[in-house]
Amino acid sequence: MAVGFSKIQKQFMVLIGLFLVLTMVLHLVPVYYDYKQSVLLTVSIPRLGLFNNLNNRSRPIVKHISDKRKSDNIDIWKVIPDNDRIVAQVKFSPEVDPSLPAKTILMAHGVETWSVVSGQSTFVRHECPVRNCELLGSPPPDRSVDARMFKEIDLNSFMFDNLAHATPRHPDQVWIMFGLESPQASPNYDTFNDVINWTATYRYDSTLITPYDKFLIYDNFTMIEDYKPDKNYAEGKKKLAAMFVSNCYATNDRLDMVKTLQKYMQVDIYGACGTLSCDKWNQQDCFDKLKKDYKFYFSFENANCRDYITEKLFLNALR
Repeated sequence: MAVGFSKIQKQFMVLIGLFLVLTMVLHLVPVYYDYKQSVLLTVSIPRLGLFNNLNNRSRPIVKHISDKRKSDNIDIWKVIPDNDRIVAQVKFSPEVDPSLPAKTILMAHGVETWSVVSGQSTFVRHECPVRNCELLGSPPPDRSVDARMFKEIDLNSFMFDNLAHATPRHPDQVWIMFGLESPQASPNYDTFNDVINWTATYRYDSTLITPYDKFLIYDNFTMIEDYKPDKNYAEGKKKLAAMFVSNCYATNDRLDMVKTLQKYMQVDIYGACGTLSCDKWNQQDCFDKLKKDYKFYFSFENANCRDYITEKLFLNALR
């Protein structure tokens, strides 16, 4: 009797195993098909879009693909180990036929709000490798522009409800979002449905990287092991640490942490969140005060987000 039960049990386990295998196969087949479709859609996107076609007036239509690609990492620039994308993009210089009309870029809300001027002079003044581009503050009445650039803070549902009426979008036009704010301080873009083609932000996975600043090594850089400081940076400084902050409700609780530190050490807080003040319109006086009186400066961002490093480090602390 015991032997018979064992055979039935084994047969039952085999059936369960076959059922599980079939279930997994039926589940994986559509997933694999979706993945292949997503890969095909990803590969079909024009890689360097506007740049690749500087010598060609007829550009491929920019495609809006489905939500399947939102979690994918689509790189317009090749990622090479030990290669700095920022430097690569700055030095990128395609062959451009100067006889062709300049590519036009429409700047949302006018060129003045971007601290640039109309036309090509901004590209010439900054000695850009590619200068055959023209900035516009308003749409030309007689032709379509090649690209439109928006600030992330301006992107909202109300704006998009009116964009199509104000300036119709040509199918091969590139829309670019420029942003320096953290996601914590930016609008929600979930409903935009891939209306933006390129991003230009501080994040290293943006289409174009536009950081607040960048470290460069001096040609005569001294290796750390050979470095012998010839200056005592703490000499004559009577105060320990300072912090400049006006946003008292940062999402990373930086102010709470500093106030806890104040129980154990001296930390002076300047700005709306502290008891001391320094005229932010006269920044040099504030920096001089830091250099003269304080041994340390607390440089906290208002949000802990990927690659989000602002002037609080590059300007306030380092320069």
